[in-house]
This record gives sequence, structure tokens and C-alpha cells, in this order.
Amino acid sequence: MPNAIEQSQRSQQEQSPQREHDGDSSGPYTVTTIGAIAVLAAVSAATVAALLAFYFASQHGVGPGLRDVSHLWTFAKQIGQTLLAAVRSPAPILVFALFLERWIPLSPLQRDLTRGFGQDLLWYLIDFLRQLSWIPCYLALLVSIKTRLIGSFALIPAGVLPTAVGWAVAILAWDLLSYLSHILRHRVDFLWRFHAIHHSQREMNFFTQHRFHDVDVIVDLTIRTLPLLALNASLPTLGIFYAVALAHFQLYHSSIRSNYGVLRYVLVNPQSHRVHHARDPRLHSRNFGIFFSIWDRAFGTQYPHCDEYPDALGIEDQGFPVDQGTPLRDVLLVYAAQVLYPFVQMGRPASGPVAIENSIDQTVLVPACGVRITKR
Repeated sequence: MPNAIEQSQRSQQEQSPQREHDGDSSGPYTVTTIGAIAVLAAVSAATVAALLAFYFASQHGVGPGLRDVSHLWTFAKQIGQTLLAAVRSPAPILVFALFLERWIPLSPLQRDLTRGFGQDLLWYLIDFLRQLSWIPCYLALLVSIKTRLIGSFALIPAGVLPTAVGWAVAILAWDLLSYLSHILRHRVDFLWRFHAIHHSQREMNFFTQHRFHDVDVIVDLTIRTLPLLALNASLPTLGIFYAVALAHFQLYHSSIRSNYGVLRYVLVNPQSHRVHHARDPRLHSRNFGIFFSIWDRAFGTQYPHCDEYPDALGIEDQGFPVDQGTPLRDVLLVYAAQVLYPFVQMGRPASGPVAIENSIDQTVLVPACGVRITKR
């Protein structure tokens, strides 16, 4: 029986005229140099404004709302420093990933320093600025919102669970919420337009992990953090876990031919996540796991074949400003166009997973590799 990736490749060939019609026939969206400067200026201004506003609040406590946030400034800085420790020092993991790409490459002829690698390196630097500026501040704001809404109420009061059990619950809850957030950002049209930035990379690499639109980051943080606060999960503990998990995220975005063997039943891996990034939007609805693969297996979203590595990655949108085909000197122009593109697309029909959600057969995938697929 032909596998889903082979079927998807034939389907893409059959549907390509229709997709070209649905996309922007004039070619990828572009911005002028002035437009790119305006986008970079806006991003820089927002970053500086976030730093100044929350620093001012921490020093002076102006206004009742800011006073609520000001006492959390030190807490936010602690989280920020933990995140920065991970994001600032990718070199050891990068060297290890490059070694694995040479040792167990997807293709004997694959290149490491691709055009996509150069573009995603810029996204990494942008993500570095996010970790340095507004993400810790936004987390502190979410803590303040939780306090205003439910006060000190917690689903699991402090001291009820042993420390180690509490850490395990916090990590599993974080990963489950990340899984649910990931599904939501695929299936809600408005959210998909921003999450598509991450999926648009046609040359997955170590730094693709950091390729996220700011709106996508805000949505994801909100969905994950507020329930965790209600659960009374330890955010510093989760910050430490994230610092360790980030290396795992970077590795499974790299071009490595590995499914982690028996560990695939527990962990997301380069093979399973590559399937999720396949250009066929139907495969976007598989393998939503972030750290653990147990949620995909439990809720029937795991792709069953563990030995398939699709070649065609990215999204089916002819108008998207992809990296490939542009010179490296245009990296800032391409970044600006990618940041603006979701807003430009507002009001237009969706062309990704949301558009085809009801047009394909749904499958029940049992939690094993290479087993029978039962269609509903």
C-alpha cells in the first residue's frame, strides 16, 4: 500500500494548478528597502519601549496596574536570565548538530550552510532580543493578570505534592499545553497565518526553532502560561527545563536522519518533526508534539510511519516571501516581508491546513510505528 507521503506528492502534482490560482500569481510578496527599515525600526522601538516601561514601573510603581507588575520585575528578570543562558550559547549544540548532519545526513549531498540557515540565523538574533526584552515582561504581566482574576487560588496548593512530583507535573502540564496550543495555532485560520512563518522554511536547520512571528509567540505564551499559573506550576523550574529542552528542539529541526530508535515512543525526533513540516498541508495535522510524543500517541495525531523523510518542506502559498531564490544580502528585506505577510493576507481565504481540514479523510492513528491505519 502506498504511504501517505507518496500519495501527498502525487496529490501536490495534481493540485498544483489550483494552488497556483489560489496563491499570488504575481510571485512572492516583497517589501522595499524603506519598508524594511520601517519594520526593523518598529521592532526595535517596541523592544526598547518594553524595557523602559517595565524598568520604570519597577523603579517607581506608577499607577495601580504598574504597581502590580513592578514587584514581579525581579521575577521576570530571573526567568529572562534563564532563557538567555540557553539562547545566548547555542555553539556547543550547533557543533554537535553539524556533526550529526555529517555523520547521519538526510542526503549524502546535503549542505549545512544553506540560504535557509542564513535567514533563520537572523530569526535567532530576533528571538534573542525577545528573550532579552519583552518575553520576561509579558510573563510578569500574565502573572499579574492571573493574580487579578483568581488571586492566590491554585488548583494544586503549595506543599501538597512532593517537590520532585511537583516538578514532573509542571513539566508534563507545560508539554500538554504546548501540544494543545500547537493544534490551535494550526486549526484557527487567524492564528495559522502567523504560525505559518515557522512552517515556511524549505530548508530545515538548527536555527529554524527560533523562526516564530511575535504574534505567534504571544498567543503561545498566553495559552500555556495562564493555565500553568492556575495550576501553581513553578515557572523558574519550567524556565530551567526550557533551557535544557531548547537543545532538543534545535536538534530535531536539524537535517538528521534519525527517529531516536525506541525513544521515539516518548520523544519528538528529527524524523517525526520533519513529517510535520512537510509541504503537503495534510501532514501538518500530524505530529503536534513539542517535547514528548506521548500526546500525539494518546490523542491519535501521531503519523504512523517512522522511516519516512519527506523532501518537500514549507507551505503551499505561492505568495509567501520564501528565503530560497533570494541573495543573502537581502536577508533583512526577506525578514521584513515575512513579518508583514500575515497582516497583508488578512481577509483572504486560507491556503494552508485550515483550508483543507474538511476536504480530506481523517484517520485514527494507533500509538505504534508502522501499524494499520483505520479510516473513519
